[in-house]
Amino acid sequence: MSKVRIIPLGGLGEVGMNCMVFETDTDAIILDCGAMASHHQWLGFDFIIPEFTYLKSIQKKIKALVITHGHEDHIGAIPYLLDEVEIPKIYCSTYAYEILKFKLNKLNKSKANFEFIDINTEYVEGDFSFSYYPITHSIVESHLVYLKTPAGNILHTGDFKVDPKPYINWEINWDLLKNKNVDLLLSDSTNSEKAGRSTSESSLYDSFKQKISSATGNVFVCCFSSHSPRMQLIFDVSKELNKSVVLVGASMLKFFDINRRLGYLRLEGVDLITDENKIDLSSNKNVFLCTGSQGEYSAAMSKILRDENSNVKLREQDTFILSALKIPGNEINVRYLINSVSAIGCKIYHHGSDNVHTSGHAYQDEQKQIFEFFNPTQFLPVHGDYEMLRTHAKTAKDTIKDINVIQMIDGQVTVFEDKKIRLIDEVISARKRWVRGREVGAMDDRSLKERKKMARDGAVFAFFFYENGKLYDLPQLHFLGFECDAEIEKQIVEDFAKDLRAKPMVLEDCEAVLGRIVKKYLGHKPAVRCKIGS
Repeated sequence: MSKVRIIPLGGLGEVGMNCMVFETDTDAIILDCGAMASHHQWLGFDFIIPEFTYLKSIQKKIKALVITHGHEDHIGAIPYLLDEVEIPKIYCSTYAYEILKFKLNKLNKSKANFEFIDINTEYVEGDFSFSYYPITHSIVESHLVYLKTPAGNILHTGDFKVDPKPYINWEINWDLLKNKNVDLLLSDSTNSEKAGRSTSESSLYDSFKQKISSATGNVFVCCFSSHSPRMQLIFDVSKELNKSVVLVGASMLKFFDINRRLGYLRLEGVDLITDENKIDLSSNKNVFLCTGSQGEYSAAMSKILRDENSNVKLREQDTFILSALKIPGNEINVRYLINSVSAIGCKIYHHGSDNVHTSGHAYQDEQKQIFEFFNPTQFLPVHGDYEMLRTHAKTAKDTIKDINVIQMIDGQVTVFEDKKIRLIDEVISARKRWVRGREVGAMDDRSLKERKKMARDGAVFAFFFYENGKLYDLPQLHFLGFECDAEIEKQIVEDFAKDLRAKPMVLEDCEAVLGRIVKKYLGHKPAVRCKIGS
């Protein structure tokens, strides 16, 4: 029996940037290709994506890209993948396509061949055949993928929860899956450390109704724009309470449009305002549905708090509901968001005891339910940081006595052969890359080191006329990111000029000398750049 190599390029050992390769001797498919939020906004990155060096090395094998759902951490890197790797076909749902189409158009990219999937339909690409099945998550048209390979059958859950009463009718169909023979299970580890079961999305209705009905002013609900069930829930509560719903933020408007066109929203009787110029703040009957739940600087809520939105104001008598979890790495930004709202004096509700959010990822008992239903003999935990993966592995062993579990991270290689998995010594490059607009760079290149240094210590730029050890005038210094006392600057210039006159220097020597002098006077060493005229 042939063997299948399984290689994660992202998403194992960290939260986000999910991308996995399944490869035989002749063929390969890619499952998802996502981005990861940059936890260092001060470096100026939009987000992080995987490196595609390995995919380029197996270009001739690649048959297709298989998309589980439309969240950023599963599709966000696709426009950049298409720049570097030829993907013959992209399998995805209509919903994921609508999101991808927007991304590709925004970046003026159009070279993509999409295949829209149907539920319980088998697709064949080389050595692989696969089929899609619905599963509940915080975005509609989420799927698990059942993959038949020469080495055995694989089931990848995608991101999921087991919700007995989802707010939008998109749930796991156990009847379609009950006869599936699963040798190897790959499953979402995000909430593996949380005992019990996640609460149902429908359970939030009464909580939101109570909080919105008791509000004396306007209500601001901050959540992910892609959360279709939450959007519908807010519409329904607002309709019952005779409140107007105001959509704030470009992403919120974009997802509203996609949901509306694809028929996922019930809008009859909803007083919806999409034009901010038509808002009557004094009515105190508005529910603002805003982006920015992770404290993103450019999101709608952050702009409101900085008073950069002339039509939308958060006032002391208003109520603020943070209807989202903190993504790991965003804790400081979210805390700053809450403190900024608190400083205004608003009533604040957030996840925890306030029951204004439920996760789209399975807790331990739901993960056990998946193990018990499919009864796999092999297990690879996916989609999580190292501790999430480790805890999920323990749950697997506690649930199925003889299950073979391998915990791997990005760049490692697992071989699936004769319906069994084993980790091999081979490691492939799985570096991260940053994205800023249309610019892409390696996370370990020189430019990143310079960004970090300038963000931490500032920069000094020097301009002077200099040739063969002769300095024609005193250097002109420019300080960026910090202020320098005029007297200290004068001392730095005099010392630098003295050293320049002492002996001829090349550019690199000039920068090293200036760096030492600046550190002597300031106690820290900024990034240093010299421009020499002659």
